[in-house]
Amino acid sequence: MQAREQNTMQVQLEFALAQDTLSCEQVSGDVELLTGYSTEDFINSNPSFADIFHVDDLDVRDMLFSHAPANGLPLLTLRLIKKDGQVMILNARYRKSSDFGKLTTHISGIM
Repeated sequence: MQAREQNTMQVQLEFALAQDTLSCEQVSGDVELLTGYSTEDFINSNPSFADIFHVDDLDVRDMLFSHAPANGLPLLTLRLIKKDGQVMILNARYRKSSDFGKLTTHISGIM
């Protein structure tokens, strides 16, 4: 029996969260290898990172990109749909930053 090879690659994404919009401000790591989409695709929201969540993980997406605060570095398991249609299961940690303790304005995550 062959052991499954685990991917230890890390990708870091930084998002700005406005009232009705989410924009990717920075990408570190090989996001194209992970998702099939280039850094420029995410920076230009083509597609938006939020748009490639698996349909069964939309609740995770909505919680992650909400203005609700999060303490510490919560761990998420989520599924993303790659450009070629393949489903990727990922573990991610994220941090939310707020504007003087009010609504979340920035989200950074490592997958």
